[in-house]
Amino acid sequence: MRFETKYECSIITPLFMWSANPQQVELRAPSFKGEIRFWWRALNGNLEINDMKKEEARLFGSSDEVIGRSKLCLRIPAKQIRTIKYSPVPHWEDKKPNKEPFKISAAEWGQNFQVLLTSTGDKITHEKYEAIFEIALLLGGFGKRSRRGFGSIEITKRNEDEYDVLQHMNELLNLLDKINPGHFSITKDETRIVSQGFTGNYPYIKEIEIGKSYSDMHGLLKRIGHASSDYRCAYLGYAKKQDRFASPIYVSVIKYYEVYKPIITTLNTSFHPERLYHRKDPNNQQAFKGAIL
Repeated sequence: MRFETKYECSIITPLFMWSANPQQVELRAPSFKGEIRFWWRALNGNLEINDMKKEEARLFGSSDEVIGRSKLCLRIPAKQIRTIKYSPVPHWEDKKPNKEPFKISAAEWGQNFQVLLTSTGDKITHEKYEAIFEIALLLGGFGKRSRRGFGSIEITKRNEDEYDVLQHMNELLNLLDKINPGHFSITKDETRIVSQGFTGNYPYIKEIEIGKSYSDMHGLLKRIGHASSDYRCAYLGYAKKQDRFASPIYVSVIKYYEVYKPIITTLNTSFHPERLYHRKDPNNQQAFKGAIL
């Protein structure tokens, strides 16, 4: 059978995603599908690597001819995207008042677009695809600087029905349980969602936190930028020559009507200590998060 879900989405924060022409902003379906696979892996840290590979191939396809292509198809109908010039380091405006922060083209916030999610197979698997897609938009961003608040997207409608804005930890937990039931829980103080029974040396989800309200999106992006500079260390990601390590701290932005909140996902930090270039305390991760939350 064939199933289809139509999502109406809206850009929350400037999104830097380009076509083959680096001057042309484009919402690319392959990038969205890549994020779905990334978050599916992060959500299934209880699986052994071989089991994870088999299940990932079943859900998203494989080059193995026996398994074949993915049963999931994600399409973004073409739409004219308004662009703006925006700085990926907006905090420079405060730290270096005598230097104009560089600006590049980004998709402007507040724009709506559609995502069509179709699959062939059974209804249960399609519902899992829906949950993974919704989690990917909630926890992650898209394009350049997506781990620092940029490229955040919200769902406004699903199949013409209004999509409820997530307001409570229990609602987030219910969504996580649709993908990997029984492996997430809310802490007693109700400030975090933590994973249970996750192991392995790869970036699985350790905890998820939702921060305080900000009235201004620009102010929140500046706060994230300042924290990135103030607590910069290898445990927050680094790039030196050909050696790169993506930040295990994902900061996305969610919108509650007219206010904005950071949602921070901490992934397992999986690299050998000898590869550290900045010998700073890994507690910088906590200080970085605390400055935003």
